[in-house]
Amino acid sequence: MILVLFASSYSQERSLPIRIQYQLIKKLLSFDRNLKNRSGPLIVLGIVYRKEIPFSMEAKDELDKAVLDAEPQDIEGIPVHTAAIEFRNAADFSRDLTQRGVNIVYITPIRGVNVKAIVNICEAKRIPTFAGISAFVDLGVAVGFRKAGGKSEIIVNFRAARAQGFDLSSRFLNLVKIFGAIDLERK
Repeated sequence: MILVLFASSYSQERSLPIRIQYQLIKKLLSFDRNLKNRSGPLIVLGIVYRKEIPFSMEAKDELDKAVLDAEPQDIEGIPVHTAAIEFRNAADFSRDLTQRGVNIVYITPIRGVNVKAIVNICEAKRIPTFAGISAFVDLGVAVGFRKAGGKSEIIVNFRAARAQGFDLSSRFLNLVKIFGAIDLERK
């Protein structure tokens, strides 16, 4: 059950600039009715990266800069801070999320890592996940970004989004084309 805002493409390389991805994250989070309950007084965006992958390090640095340069520097009145989380193994990752107070996760290009393991930990902690690699959405990441036909796209894995604690308003759902049958009944 995947929602797509605009069109399509597939690769391990991100095709949408990080600063645009961050603006889309901010917009999408403004439609999340659970945002204030999940984050409390501070949104901590955990940026998951691998130091041995230059593209991953570059994405981490670009997202950190995009958050610092954003105007306003909050989402729905809640300040946003970043926490760089180097992925070494699942146990350390889970501990780092808790210790750093992470309540939103962005996964950079991280070849050689089981993305599903990251997703499973985030799902257990009810932490929504984002990625600039659209293929990660098929692995359980809640929201991915890509560019196709000159347009920015938001791809939402609706099952994963719900499992990770998103409660997207109907205003958001009215902006996207829904592919596949999904149950929109509120529980």
